[in-house]
Amino acid sequence: MASELRRGAENALLNKMRQLQERLDGSLGKLPATANELHDALRQILQKAVRTEALKTPPYSASDLLTCSESSEKSMRGGLVYAIAGGPKDFERLIADIDPKERIVRDDDAVIHFTITVEEVPGESTLLLHAYDFELYFPLSEPMGFVRFDLNKPGHMNDDLGLRSHCHPSHENLLVPSPLLSPPELLSFLIYGLRLRRDAQRN
Repeated sequence: MASELRRGAENALLNKMRQLQERLDGSLGKLPATANELHDALRQILQKAVRTEALKTPPYSASDLLTCSESSEKSMRGGLVYAIAGGPKDFERLIADIDPKERIVRDDDAVIHFTITVEEVPGESTLLLHAYDFELYFPLSEPMGFVRFDLNKPGHMNDDLGLRSHCHPSHENLLVPSPLLSPPELLSFLIYGLRLRRDAQRN
């Protein structure tokens, strides 16, 4: 009896999560028409962050670390698919000897890396966003190890669970529903946000 009640509760939650995912899908703002335009918008954000010293990465490295190339990913709407990447993906998350010339490094030593997959759909005035992952990790695990925002490709297992767009709060197996954000919004948030407010009062 208890197991049947639990299955019923899990199914009810799954339905609610799928409904939530449909709402989150509508939160994405308009994207540029081409991958090159998106690449340029991200480059401008990085360069501004370098000028304001929010990033330790030098200007020329910030440009070199941002790449855009055709992707081997399957097209969803008959267009060209592109991969945009910012910095090398550190699966092991470095804890020492981090060179700001080789990584996108904030002024507090946190490291940013990301990948984006988009499609230029013929006749459409905006890119189709397939997937992304934007991660900020803290080499000394203070105040936490990492935060990552993921958008899985349609048809991924997480899509069936209603968690295609989600956040990992410092644990690979913890998935929290997240609004669907544009790549420029996410990059700006990882550069200027997710910082401890030491003067904040708790009520």
